[in-house]
Amino acid sequence: MVIQTVDLSPAREIPSATVDDTSTKEELPIVEIDDKSALKTITAVLENENSEISQDNNINVTTNDNVDEELPPRSQSKNDNYITVKIKDFSGVLEKTEAQMFVFTSETTFADIFVDVSCRFDIELGEFDIIFQDKSFSYNLGGLPDDQTLTSLGIVPDCDRTYWMSLDIFPQKKRKSRDAIKTGLEPVSENENASSHDTSSTFGGKRDFVGLKNRNMTCYLNSFLQGLWFTPEFRNALYNYVYEPGRSNRKSLCHPLQKLFLQQQFSIRDSIETDELIKTFGWEDRETWNQHDIEELCSIFMENLTAEFKGTSLDGIIQALYFGSLDDYVKCLECERVSQRTDDFLVVPLPIRNFGSLLPNPTLEAALNSFVAYEILDGNNMYNCSQCEKPCPAHKGLKFNRLPYILTIQLKRFEYDFIKDRRLKLNDRVAFPYVLDMNSYIETPSPDRRESLKIDMLKPGSMNVEAGRSSHSRPSISLVDPEDNEEPIQSEEGAAGGEKPILEQMTELRNTKGPEIYQLYGVMVHRGGINSGHYYAYIMDFERGKWFRCDDAAVRKATRADIEGAYGGDSDEDKELTSAYMLLYRRFDPDLNLLPYYLNDMPPHLQEMWNATCLLDKACHEEEELAKNTVRMPCLYRDPETNPTLQEKMVAIPKTLTMDEATNFVFKELFPKVEQLPEEGTIRLCRYDKDLEIIENSFDNCEHMFIVTAIRHRPPVTKNEALLLERKDPKLEFDIYRHNDYIFRTSMIDCIQQDLLQVDEIHASPTETVDELMKKVQTRFSITEPITLVANYMSRYCTILGEKHPLSLFKFDRVNNLYFQAGVEEGLSDVMLDFVEQYTRAEIIEIHVQTPANVGAENSSTEEKAATIETDTKVTTPADAKSGAPNQVQPDAVKVSSTSQTGESVKAATAPKKTDTVKAATASGTPETVKATNEPKIVYIPISVNGVTPPSSKDISPDSNVTPAVKDSADKPTGIKALAQKNGHYMKFMNRSETAEEGVYVYTLRIDGQTPLYALSKRVSQLINTNESDFVIYKIDGNETTELRRMTERICTIKPIDRLFVKLEHRLQDGESRLAVCLLNVGCIDKPSEYLTDIVVTLKMNVDEVKSAILKKSETLQNDTNVDASKMRIRKKLRSSPSKIMRSKSKLQDIFTVTSIQTGEVFLQLLDSPCELTDQNYCFIYRNWHPSTGVLDATVEVTVFHDHSESLEDVILSKIRESLGVTNEVELEAAKPDGHYPWNVSARLIQDLGWFSLSPPVKKSLYVYNDELVLFVRDKNEAPKEFYEYQSETSIPTTVRRTVSSIAEAPRREPGLKLNLAQSPPQN
Repeated sequence: MVIQTVDLSPAREIPSATVDDTSTKEELPIVEIDDKSALKTITAVLENENSEISQDNNINVTTNDNVDEELPPRSQSKNDNYITVKIKDFSGVLEKTEAQMFVFTSETTFADIFVDVSCRFDIELGEFDIIFQDKSFSYNLGGLPDDQTLTSLGIVPDCDRTYWMSLDIFPQKKRKSRDAIKTGLEPVSENENASSHDTSSTFGGKRDFVGLKNRNMTCYLNSFLQGLWFTPEFRNALYNYVYEPGRSNRKSLCHPLQKLFLQQQFSIRDSIETDELIKTFGWEDRETWNQHDIEELCSIFMENLTAEFKGTSLDGIIQALYFGSLDDYVKCLECERVSQRTDDFLVVPLPIRNFGSLLPNPTLEAALNSFVAYEILDGNNMYNCSQCEKPCPAHKGLKFNRLPYILTIQLKRFEYDFIKDRRLKLNDRVAFPYVLDMNSYIETPSPDRRESLKIDMLKPGSMNVEAGRSSHSRPSISLVDPEDNEEPIQSEEGAAGGEKPILEQMTELRNTKGPEIYQLYGVMVHRGGINSGHYYAYIMDFERGKWFRCDDAAVRKATRADIEGAYGGDSDEDKELTSAYMLLYRRFDPDLNLLPYYLNDMPPHLQEMWNATCLLDKACHEEEELAKNTVRMPCLYRDPETNPTLQEKMVAIPKTLTMDEATNFVFKELFPKVEQLPEEGTIRLCRYDKDLEIIENSFDNCEHMFIVTAIRHRPPVTKNEALLLERKDPKLEFDIYRHNDYIFRTSMIDCIQQDLLQVDEIHASPTETVDELMKKVQTRFSITEPITLVANYMSRYCTILGEKHPLSLFKFDRVNNLYFQAGVEEGLSDVMLDFVEQYTRAEIIEIHVQTPANVGAENSSTEEKAATIETDTKVTTPADAKSGAPNQVQPDAVKVSSTSQTGESVKAATAPKKTDTVKAATASGTPETVKATNEPKIVYIPISVNGVTPPSSKDISPDSNVTPAVKDSADKPTGIKALAQKNGHYMKFMNRSETAEEGVYVYTLRIDGQTPLYALSKRVSQLINTNESDFVIYKIDGNETTELRRMTERICTIKPIDRLFVKLEHRLQDGESRLAVCLLNVGCIDKPSEYLTDIVVTLKMNVDEVKSAILKKSETLQNDTNVDASKMRIRKKLRSSPSKIMRSKSKLQDIFTVTSIQTGEVFLQLLDSPCELTDQNYCFIYRNWHPSTGVLDATVEVTVFHDHSESLEDVILSKIRESLGVTNEVELEAAKPDGHYPWNVSARLIQDLGWFSLSPPVKKSLYVYNDELVLFVRDKNEAPKEFYEYQSETSIPTTVRRTVSSIAEAPRREPGLKLNLAQSPPQN
């Protein structure tokens, strides 16, 4: 075995690799090259492998000046046996961060690969794993057998390809922490290394912190949470919070945050989820797709924490930690009087560019100076001084009054460009220091914070020398770590001159300048533009003084160059636009600075939560490890003893199993009660397509291949794949399913019974002939006699001939429908084509049938016969019998698959896609049959569909139900010939069942989509033994019911449709219409109107005939003895409101047209006494409004007589006064309301109506001749109440509310961030 390794780092010397070949015992040279000439050098070394090796083992390669020229082609000899691999440590734990290149042979085992990687990266075996990630799966080489090679993973030698792998590092102390979590809470051992106070809190020099998984677009939340967790004072304060369920009516934000922080501190996983915290926010999945500003999140988060801490021992801790105060002042320059207002602040917003300036502030100190710089008020903008009592020049600005313990600074990078009228992101470079001196920005030092910060409560008990810490007054000193030689990041000045560490600088500045010294420990970075981007954070660990990059789930070490890269760029051409957006500084105070709690410092009330967190974390870790080392696949199977149908179960298959081992493993998972495995070779796994419901391919010749490799070996056409467990008899052989096979959903049909008998799936290779396909069909269905095949070919069905020709010449689709019937007699192909066309075009419809009482009382045999309808499923109409010329099939015919299964059928037959199924015909109209000569021939049969104009409604009346008899003849055809000459539509009633309603049965109707309604009506008439004029067919779509009146309409055009309903009632004839009758209750507030019944009418019916029809149809009116025709009033219903009244001797054609009566409705009024209206009598409705109480009286109908002797307005006014009982001295006003009956308008809209005076003479024209006048009336002198004391807006009708909302609708804008912590009400 020969292993050639190449290092891409030119600055390091790599020790020579040893050759582990016992036959040659020779040592190969090490090549030290740059990245661009790597492939050229590797090629040269490999081509000279069999030649003589130089005495000197080091090959010095001079870099070619023209390295970009085309590389010479690789030799096609033995060199193609090599695999080029690049391996990199992406975690940042190891010293070597560059990718290392390796060249392995195809025979190199995993054990040899681990030895080479261990030597190259200088890491012990057993402390790392190698991960290979392809498009679909991730492989951990450490979990695979040592003697396996890269080729078992599907990695093939390729001179033009380089494979990438990554290292997964497992430090020794991290493994100790896993053991600690498994054993539970244990005290710290005295013999433990003094540099590590607790194995559950820190992993020594190689500590890798826990990341947070991104939930869609929550990177801003993850960065903010990491900043909180790395703040020791906040973390300790949160751990001291005692959660009391039911203490508040709001959800607790601290409780899920405590769980999250415990997981971050003690989890054995690399990253954890934030789902529980997000759920506490009240967010659904769509909220996680909205990215918000991290500063906005900070403000809302702290506001909710402050509210939750109130009334507890932590009350005021958020204000002491994060809030400071600013003085907004104005100083008069003449009297020097200062007027100021003090406001608290959480974040200091610093400008990148000063107002009106195109140059940015180069440093953070310059931005702070601009922030506190005063503005001069002079000229026209002078300050009006109250002491000078005149306008005076003044200074206006901001100054810090009190600085917070944690200083949060926002760099305002998002601004609005008023010139270009657009938002933009400022990516200008702003350098920020590691140590910030704020003494010059505050006049008086901040008071003692020990009490407000509750230091005595938050200080860990293990902050002493005996516990392994240097001192609680030295918070930024690194823990002693013999394995960590990295220097802590210096300040900008100290790093440049090599002067002093940060701790010494802060101590010196505090002693000389003052106490307001701040240390940088967090940088929130935004990468992207104004419309999209990504947040991540650079945060310092106070325990070790090291910086880390927290980028969602990935947490790795950060260098000084990384942090300086967050300063920003000088050019807007930078596509990434990466720059710091928010900075976190902590005040340096040796007496106040804390370190975080450790395991033995935890408050007692967190004991139970800690135990639960460890158990949950362990379970999640085991699940992740299981997902990493297994392949989760849905497995389909049949249990012949319990359920012969296809069942599904999710199975996790270990990746290290071969195909044979995986088959036995899946069998044990699917049949756990079976102790003994089936005989070898009687079970296997196949790839199954769940979308198409077909077997994709079988894994032949893959018995010794890994299951993950075998699955990936033939990429599926669809992603929705599964594994199918097949079983067979030991005497039979498995069929071979190839990826490029034609798949035929084969159905055995019976044209005489008009049904499918059996369905199965058959695979055939494109090279197989039609004769071989027929033999496969005969073998699968156990048929010995010849068969006739019909298949879908180029979007239509045809008879397949040409037995000696391969199937590839037919240009079949991947999945096809194949129908066959035993026999080859004359005319069979015609009948099969006709049946298949109609069967595949048929639709499955649920139909509810209301039957007469005598039909429901029939015996069971009659019911069974009606349910199955085994005979006469082809309906023949009188027009069909007279017609001989077929019509073309409508192109919008819908094809629905059959779901029938029998015997050992694999699955249900599925119909083809929606395609035109037009069969070609010759000019004479006879089928064209040509025998196969040199090419396959296809028989095209003309479609047999009713070809004459369907009869009108008169033709399908009860008198024409019977089909005219056909004269008998001696040579009348029978059997297949009779079916070939028969014409009609496919229709079959199946699966009859009863419903809760008596006399109503439910059928499953399979019907040809081209069937007209009159054919279905005729078949229903035979089914329930009732005349067609005595039932009506309704279409039900959701909650909407529509009567189907046009009998010539085809089933396929009735869309959408959920089900059909056959109701026993009169069917409308020509000129008839169905009229809905509603009861009008004038003066009733609770029930102003209600549906009564519907009647069949014509336009020529007069009012008396309409009243008689209503009395005859409504049982409610029949039972009321006080109702008669003289006390009934009929009026038109127009848009839910009462309209024109039918006078005596008037007809429906006076108020309806031919079109409007089809959907017409009328109101029926029941009067107390007879009241006949003449042409000079009119009715109007009014409602009295009381402004002082906000009450609207019930509706009142008034009848007026107008003979034109006086004005109509005066007549209406006198009638209103008479009805209200008021005198002429009362001034009345009226208004016309909007909306519909009964006009329940809100108080606000009533106030805004256009009121006009009714004092004579009335100037407003009032039209009452169509009986539609509606008025609101009020007393003009009645004083109204305030608007807010009236009734709520809920009484606004729907149409009015829609109008109001559309006017006041605000423009769409980006949704703001909200935390919905309201407690949901308890459910009963």
